[in-house]
Amino acid sequence: VKTLLGAVIGRDDLFREGQAQQDKGEAQRDAAKREAEAESARGAAKAAEARERANQSDQ
Repeated sequence: VKTLLGAVIGRDDLFREGQAQQDKGEAQRDAAKREAEAESARGAAKAAEARERANQSDQ
């Protein structure tokens, strides 16, 4: 909203502030996505480790 308003009324400060807020939001979404991917990878690694232990105990 600030980006659009700043562009319409010619206020560079509002435009820059709005752009900074959008950039921050995008960075936060990206970080959350990467955290979810990392958590999923950790879960897969734990499952593989458990299977490995189970196979070792079967021998």
